[in-house]
This record gives sequence, structure tokens and C-alpha cells, in this order.
Amino acid sequence: MLSSYLQRKFIQPTLPPTILHRESLVKLLHNALADPPDTVTLTSHANSCKLVLVSAPAGYGKTTLLADFARHTSLPCCWYSLDQSDANTYLFISRFIACIQQHFPQLGTDFAQILEPNFPADTHHAEIEQRISTIIDALVTRITTTIPHRFAIILCNYHEVNENDHINTFINILLKHTFEQCTLIIESRAIPSLELATLLSHHQLFGIGSNVLRFSIQNIHDLIQLQHLPPLTEEEVQYLSKSLDGWIAGILLGTRLGDRSASIQTTSTQEMWGSPAIRMDKQNLFAYMVDEVFKSETAIYRFLKESSILHQLTPFLCNQLLNITTAEQQLSYVEKQGLFVIRNDDEDQSFYIMHPILRELLLDELNRQDIHHARRLHQRAASIFYDLQDYDEAIAHAIEAQDFELATKFISTSAKDLLHQENEEKIARWIDMIPLPVFEASSQLLLIRAKIYLSRSEWLQAQPLLEKIIALTSTETQHGQENITSTAIADVLIAQSRTLFNAGHYLQSQRLCEQALQLLPETEYALQAKAHHYIGIAASLLGDCKTGLSQIQRALQLCSHQTETNETAILHSNLSNIYNMIGNYMLAEYHCTTAIKIYRDLENKRGEIDNLIGKAIIKRNKSEIDASIALFQDILTMTREANYINGEAYTLENMGEVYQDQNNLELSLQALDHSLMLARKIGDNMLINNTLLNMAMAYLYMGDPVTALLLVDQTQIKTQETTSYDAMICLLTRGTIYLYQHQYQRAEEILSDLLPSIEKAGLKSRYIRALIRLTACYIGLKQPAKATVLMEQISDIIQQGNHQHITTMELQRLPELKQALQERANSTSEASPDISAGNAHPPVEPQLITRTNENQETKTLRILAFDEPEVLINGMPVRRWRMAQAMELYFYLLDHQRPVRKEQIIDALWPESDENVDQKLRSTIYYLRKAIGEACITYNTGIYVLDNTAVYGSHVWYDVDIFQHHYTEAKQALQQEDHAHAKTAFETMVSLYRGDYVRSFYSNWCSLRRDELRRSYLDARRQLALLAWHYENLEESILHWRYLLNVDNYLDEGHYGLMRCYIRQGKRNLALQQYHHYRDLLDSDLHLAPSPTIHKLYQKLMHADS
Repeated sequence: MLSSYLQRKFIQPTLPPTILHRESLVKLLHNALADPPDTVTLTSHANSCKLVLVSAPAGYGKTTLLADFARHTSLPCCWYSLDQSDANTYLFISRFIACIQQHFPQLGTDFAQILEPNFPADTHHAEIEQRISTIIDALVTRITTTIPHRFAIILCNYHEVNENDHINTFINILLKHTFEQCTLIIESRAIPSLELATLLSHHQLFGIGSNVLRFSIQNIHDLIQLQHLPPLTEEEVQYLSKSLDGWIAGILLGTRLGDRSASIQTTSTQEMWGSPAIRMDKQNLFAYMVDEVFKSETAIYRFLKESSILHQLTPFLCNQLLNITTAEQQLSYVEKQGLFVIRNDDEDQSFYIMHPILRELLLDELNRQDIHHARRLHQRAASIFYDLQDYDEAIAHAIEAQDFELATKFISTSAKDLLHQENEEKIARWIDMIPLPVFEASSQLLLIRAKIYLSRSEWLQAQPLLEKIIALTSTETQHGQENITSTAIADVLIAQSRTLFNAGHYLQSQRLCEQALQLLPETEYALQAKAHHYIGIAASLLGDCKTGLSQIQRALQLCSHQTETNETAILHSNLSNIYNMIGNYMLAEYHCTTAIKIYRDLENKRGEIDNLIGKAIIKRNKSEIDASIALFQDILTMTREANYINGEAYTLENMGEVYQDQNNLELSLQALDHSLMLARKIGDNMLINNTLLNMAMAYLYMGDPVTALLLVDQTQIKTQETTSYDAMICLLTRGTIYLYQHQYQRAEEILSDLLPSIEKAGLKSRYIRALIRLTACYIGLKQPAKATVLMEQISDIIQQGNHQHITTMELQRLPELKQALQERANSTSEASPDISAGNAHPPVEPQLITRTNENQETKTLRILAFDEPEVLINGMPVRRWRMAQAMELYFYLLDHQRPVRKEQIIDALWPESDENVDQKLRSTIYYLRKAIGEACITYNTGIYVLDNTAVYGSHVWYDVDIFQHHYTEAKQALQQEDHAHAKTAFETMVSLYRGDYVRSFYSNWCSLRRDELRRSYLDARRQLALLAWHYENLEESILHWRYLLNVDNYLDEGHYGLMRCYIRQGKRNLALQQYHHYRDLLDSDLHLAPSPTIHKLYQKLMHADS
């Protein structure tokens, strides 16, 4: 007679009516046992499995499924629920047999005679195995002779006995016997330590795991319907399935689906996860975990609870975090025991993942028990991940620890590198995790966030942050705190200058950058480059394009060690814009193409779009209107695909202008109207003003000057500053409106004052428009003398043919002026240019030109080849080179200083020759003679000679000639040890060297000469530094070394010279700082180390200090 205890162990559970019948899973078990519900005979079951294994963590419905299967199958099922008391081998075997006897009494009751009363601990394994084999032989013989039907033995909770090797041996031997009556079904939280390979190879093992057992979305719907509960939305069900990962116990215990809705629905909102319609009762879930899952695993529970702060568990991370060495063993154990931790084998590494609900519960308990301990763990994790350069995890843990000082440090340090890698979104996400009061009190975080806004052209969002930084800095200074360095203040000033620039305050923007330069140390090249850059673009928009070019070229020089970065791409982009403004389209295209290439290499789509816009504008200015429109249309598609609102706005604004050139005014207004809406949305004042002015011109051309004037009045441009770019365009627009209203006097007053400013600024296309419109004013005012002077200039422009679309469109809209020009051309004896086409060729080059000896007034010629090349006649710069390469040809001939064959010129300036190259050369020579004097260039039998003295006599001054003369003189003085004379000559040299030789020319002919002159300049600086050192003028020596390094930052001798000067001055820290800067520079850029000479000086300095 079985005891009541054993009877309870052998009775299968009774399932309540609210349990969901999972027909598909029950059917899987039927198929595995080859169990058609209408028969239990031994025939037709040769393919049935010997073992069915159902393994999953607690709460996945394993026992419920097997009970449901037992209820629906026709097979007799012997049920055996295991617990810790069954871990005794003798008890297990005896109860195993008793379980079968419970269903099949004919098995007999004499097995007690076969079973040993115990299994002594000192019995050898082989002896135990022999005894077990004897028992199984007797059991199998009895089953085959007394039980004619098939049946199943269901062992529940096998994980309770899995550690007993003798029990595992018993099951292994049993499964090796060939008898068809019995299929063994094992349910366990962990994979049993059984010999499964043979069963697998013979297809005699069928397994069901958590992936099959977890509740699907349809299962949840079915359960709701079964329990007659109000339906959940599809979104709520999906959330429930995903958040609990189909864990059945979690769904039942933690929500109102567990048929205990009355008590669970009272849970407070603080205890909810996810949607309010799905209330998760953490208390129920946690009690289940503690009482059912970890009731005998206290050490593992503690290990997992403290490790739960990690998203992914690895032995290394857990050992480092908990200061242990056993993490690998513990992680392996919890996986094998099915304790809600699974292993994930990735290509790079293996790691473990905790079930999301278990992790949530353990984290809550960790924080509840000892919040300070939890925060210390997060701090430790933050440091671990920071050392691993996993900044996402490091910062997240620092924030969880509420160590915002540490989080700020991590964000500030990592942002220096990541901002250059287009990771603004990631950095912004980190900063947004910081509490608002902490963020607003941190000048570092405010500056980083402001820079991100500025990089996206979100000026309105950046400005208040910069103002807070200034206020913080002021407060800290008043209280004697120094939490922000002078370099950081300069960084803020530079950032703020960008917002002022965007608001149209170009002069204030310049001044802030100039202040920043005063604060920056000599070695802070990146910020110096930014300051020069913003000074340059502001200068160009203030009408000083020459300063703009020199400042941006200076910035590019400071970035010379970084050839392909966002910073250098932006510099090339702005150089392209300025060259485009002044009509040097060759250089504009060069810099624009360079910027596009860099941005594409960096995969910076927005930067690429910005410069494609620039490329389309250049095409428009070169009269390639159709190509410009086609490119703009492609760009517009790109901006919308990239969701780049700024790029879309600027594209539409420029398309509006090009449509005006085509006289397609309706399309122009549509594009401009959309651009204006976007410009106001992003708060770009410059774009708003430009768009309003272009809309004004569209309305004017459509015959509505009143609306045109209203639009001009809406702009926020200070027209008193007539030299600024914005003011010049605004005044040009207003003057044009007055012209079209026939208010000639008002128009003339504006345009006549404006024309010199535009010419001085070098804005070629704007100058042509202003010139034509002012000429029309004089015709309207009946002032033919003034009109005639200007018409001569217009004829020259038409003859050049470089701005055909501008002259053609302007003259079509001003028919009286067009007719006057045609009449003037017809009345002269010279060949008249084709006004309607706007194109004409210069005369063909004569075969022989000789020097004239006519008496001429004295002229002076001043030639500047260093930095941006320039030629001045009588002190006035030559602007009308007419053709782009006329100026370059002049400097090419000047450099050779000897007769040059025609073929040599063509190879140098037009290496990719075509059919028209001879015509190009003749045209270029023609315009060059016009610019500097006919007699300066002679031609005879294919050879050209430049002779400036033919026109200017001895009044020719050339900076390169003087530079080289003083270099020779200085060298001779050094040999004679005449240091004073040498110093004077060297100082003259460096004063002449304003920058690289003919910087804006990119042909091969000038590169060798440029390098030669740069070497001479560096040698002059070097000699001056050494002379100053010799005479103990240390500050002067330092100055020369710094100038030398500004040209070539990798010169070992320059850094060595600075270190020596600092050491001589007793400034050890500056010497060390210089060495570390040079070492880091070489390592990051060239992967090199300083030379042995400078390293030896460093070691000597360190040794002397010790």
C-alpha cells in the first residue's frame, strides 16, 4: 500500500478550466510518440521516440503541457513528480518502479528482493553500474512479459535529481534497452546530464524548448477569450509578448490574465510596466522567482542580482565588476540549470543574456536593498567600460550611479573624438540623459550641445546655451572659481560668433573670433583655424573678399596636417564660395570639387549636398544654365531623401534664381516661396533675406514693383553698412525696382554709390548687373556722356563672353539699353560684338609684334607673387584680366624670365589639349596685353618673350626677385660672420613672404618653384631663430620657431628649438608640454616617434628633474 505522500507524487496534476489547451504542442507530442488517439497497440510504432525531453526555465508551462497531453492521449501515462528527496538512488529507483506498478499491478511486487537496501558510499562506480543493470534487466523483462500495451513514463522536475550520477546511469542504461512498450518523457529546467548523442543519431529523441513553449501573440488572445476578459489592443498584446518574451508564468502572475484580476488591478501606477492597460505585478513575479526558481540557489541568486546591472554578461566583466575569479563557472552553471540565462555565441565573442523580466526584478531588488551599493557597482562598471572605450555603456552606468561629474567627464573626453566622426546623435543622446539642472550648470555639456546644434545649422537652439555658458563663466570668475580655461572660453566665443554670423552680425562675429585668437595658446591649431575661418567668411560678406581669402587660406594652412577632415572640407567649400563671388570660376570649381571628394570619402551626405549646391551655382555663373537646373533638381531629391531641411531650403532659393534667368517666373516664385517657409522654420536669417530679395525680383519682372518693394522692406539688413554683401545685394535690388518704376534719379543715387563698393569687393556677376542697370539709369536720365563711358565697359564684358547669360538676360529686360549698345557698335569702325549672343572672339594673334618707342608717361609696375598673386599698375590692382588664365600666363612667363615656346605654354596651362587650344592661347595673350601693356609681350616665330621694362622701364618691383636677392645677401653675410647685416637681410625676406608662392594656382609648373621658395623662407626663419638664440634674445627666437612651425608643423628642429628656449627660460613645464604635443602629433598623424635628438633632450630634462 503506497503512502499518501507517494500517491501525490504519482498523480498527474488536475488542470483548471481556465488553462489554455495548446493543441499544436499536444499534437507534437502525439507525433513524437506515434500516438494516434484511437490505438495503444504495439503495431506501427517502430518510429516512435524512446525519449521526449521538455526543457525550459521555470514558468514556461512544461508541466501544464504534459498534464494536458496526458489528459488527451489514449496512452497510459505513469506520472512521477520529483523533488529533492528523490535524489537518493535507492529511493529513486524504487519509486520509479512503484510509479509503473501504480498503473500496471501485474508488474508484480517482488522487486524489493532485487533492490539493495542501500548503495554504500564506498561502492565503486563499476559495481554500482552492475547492480543498476541487473535491476533494469529484471524490470525490462517483467514489462515485456506483463504489459502488452504501449505506455509513457513522465518524470517531472528532473533537474532535482540531475546531479546524482547513479540516477543518470539508471536512465542511460534503461534507454539503451530495446523494448517498444515504453517512452520516457523527461521534464526539466536544465538539460539532463544524459548520453543523448546515440538517441539523436538514431532519431529516437524529440525535444521541446522555451522557443516552442513561449506564448505567442495568438496564445495571449486565446487566453483572454478563454477567461472572458476585456480584449487588449494589438499594440498592448505585442508589448506584453515582447516585454515578457512569451514567459507564461510572467504573463499569468504579473497581469490580470492570471485570473486574479481583483487583487492585481489595485497595483499603483509606479508598479506598472508599459501600457496602463497592462499592469505588471512585480511583487507576484519576484515571489515566484525567489520561492520557485532560486529557493536553493542563494549564492547564484546573489551573483545574478549584482551582475544584473550589466546588459550582457561575460566572465571578464563579471569578474571585474564583482572582484571575483569564478564568473565563468557560475555563468556556465546558471545556463545549464535553466535559470533564465542563455548563452549567445557571436562572431567576435560569447556572452550571456539574462531574461529581461528576471533582470528587471533583480535590479529592483538590488536598488531596494542597498541603493548605495547598487550605485557603487554602476560606478565600477562605468570605469570598466570607459577603459574598454565602450562610451555608451560607461556613460549610461555613470548616470545610473547618479555620478554626474563622472558622466560629464566621460562625455567631454569622448566627444572630442566622436564629434569628428559625425556621431552627434549619439553624443546628444548622452547629454539628454543628464538631468536638466546638472546640464544647465555644466559649461562643458552646454558647449558640446551647442556645437551639435551649430553643426546642424540649428542656430536658434544653440544661442541660449551659449548665453548660459557666458553667464556661468561670469559667475565663476566673480566667485574666484576657474572651472573653465581660457581655451574653453575661446571655444565658446568662436561658437557664439557662428550664431552672430547666421543672424547677419558679421562685424560682431569677426570681433568675437579676434578675441578668441588673443586667448588661444600657440599650439591650439584647430581652434585657431576655426577663428581664422569665421573671420574670413565674415570679411567676404562684409565686402572684403581679399581678407576673406587670406584668412581662410591661413586656416587651411593650420589644418595642413589633416588633409581629409570635415574641417578642411568646409574650408575648401568657403574658398570656393568666395572665388565664385569674385568670378574666379576655375579656382571655385577646384575647391568645390575638393570639398565634395572629402565629404564623399567621409560619407558626410549633408556636406556633399552643400557643395553640390555650390557646384550648381558655379555652372549658372558660367552660363551653363541647363546643366545648373538639372543638377539642382538632382540635389533637391537628395535633400529630401536625407531629410536635410537646410540643404532643401538653399537648393530651392538658388533654383528660384536660375528660373528667373530662364524667365520662368512662376516656377521661380514657387521655389522661393517654399524656400522662405523652410528658412523661417530653421531660423536662418541670411537665407530669409536672400529669399525675400529674390522674390522681390520675381515680382518685379512679373510687373508688380509695389509688392517687390514690400518684400525688400521685410528684410532685416542694415543698408547703412554699404560694404557688406547683404547690404550691397539689398541696395542693388531696391535700385533696380526704382529703375523699373522709371524713378531714374532715385535709382541712380543708389546704384552710382553702390557700383564702386561692388567693384572693390570683387563681386563679378553682381558688378555686371549693377553696371548694366546704372547705364540704363543714365539713358533714362538723358545723360549720354555717362552712359557712353559705361557702355564701353559693357561692350568689353560682352566681348569676353564669360558671363553670357547675365548680359543676355539683363539686356533683354532693358531694350532701350540693348538698342543703344547696338547703335553704338554699328557707329564705330571696329568689328562690332554680337550683342544678342553676348559672345565675340578677340583678334587673331599677329605673327610679329615689336617693341614701340612711343613717348609714354611714367608708369610703375608692382608684382606680388607670394600668397594670392596680384599686379598693381600705378598703385591700382589689375582686375580686368578678362580670361581666367591670363593672369596665370603672366606669372608663368615672369617665372621663366626667358623666351618660351608656344608648345611649352600649352603643355603647362592646357595639358589636356583640344582642337581650340591655339585659339585659347591667342585669346589669353590678347587679354594679357590689354591688361599690362601691348609692348610687354613680344612674339616671333612661335616664341613668346615677356619684357616688363618695355612699358615700365626701371619702375618694376617684383617681390620674388627682391626676396631672392636678400637671401643671397644674407648667406654671404653669414659666411663673413656679419650677423647684423645677415639679420637685416633675413628679416626683409620674411616680411616679403606673405604666404606660399602664387597660392591660388594649382598647375604643375609652379609647384617646384613654390617648394623652393618655401624652403628659403623656412631657412630664413631658422637662421633668425638661431641668431636670436646666440644673442640670448629668447622671446625673439621663440617667435621665429613658432612661425616656422606654422608653415611645417612636423619640423623636428622647430620643436627642438622651442624646447631649448623654454629650458633656458626656466619654463620646464612648457618644454615638456611642447615635447608631448609633438610626440602626440607625430603618433596620431604619421604613426612616428620624435627623432633621437629631441628625445634625448626630453630624457635629459626628465633626468635633471629627478
